[in-house]
Amino acid sequence: MKKLITWWILLTLWIVCIQAKEPDYTTVQDTLHHGKMQTDGAFPVTGIFSYPLFSQDAPSAEAPIGKLNLITQKLLFSPGMQADEAADLRTWFANLTDDYDQVKSDFPDYTTHWMVQRVITLEYAAPPLFTFSMADYWFTGGAHGNSIKLYFHYDIQQDSIIDIDQLFLPGGLDTVTTLAEPVFRRQKAIPHQKSLEDAGFWFKDNTFHLSNSKGLTTEGLVLYYNPYEVACYAEGAIIVVLDWATITPYIRPHYRPSK
Repeated sequence: MKKLITWWILLTLWIVCIQAKEPDYTTVQDTLHHGKMQTDGAFPVTGIFSYPLFSQDAPSAEAPIGKLNLITQKLLFSPGMQADEAADLRTWFANLTDDYDQVKSDFPDYTTHWMVQRVITLEYAAPPLFTFSMADYWFTGGAHGNSIKLYFHYDIQQDSIIDIDQLFLPGGLDTVTTLAEPVFRRQKAIPHQKSLEDAGFWFKDNTFHLSNSKGLTTEGLVLYYNPYEVACYAEGAIIVVLDWATITPYIRPHYRPSK
């Protein structure tokens, strides 16, 4: 019985230690409006922003938690639906609403409501690597809204966003490409002998390739094909996942999850 209790205590401490690696944060949501509320209850322009705010922040950028909040803010204020990087959220939103005001000035009877949304998410935390995603949605008129999701890999030791190529051993992504195609075909029910083009997909030179947006997450390697990247809008986003067991041999040891 004593051995069992000792084992249970050690297991509990181990779990606590593992969980402690995940930085504490709260998800903040800011909603901004532009113009006067209309009779339908909507505003001419609405912006919804969601992002993690890490606790125990320090005033110095050298503090790890401080670095995480700085990188979050950098992503939040980065260009996307407007042209320039901003110093704060309201400036970012104002850069966008200037475009709306110009349209309204040119066409006084214009009644379309604009809506934009940006969601920053911490997808993976295994120091020194932190993966963030940035999901944008915007509707500024037309038949439908548009969306895009991107992944950013932040090395806290280098204090920089690094390209995903740097996370893999030389030639690793090439091998991953050969492993991903059967998964993609199986997911889309495309027989091996059938070309991707004949199946309705737009891969360059009719040759499978990894998505432009891809990231290491808790699931493994996520390939996120945004709308219009390899198929029509109606197909929506195509998501292919290669689990950690599959990709770990091709990742640099420095970035492999701890056992």
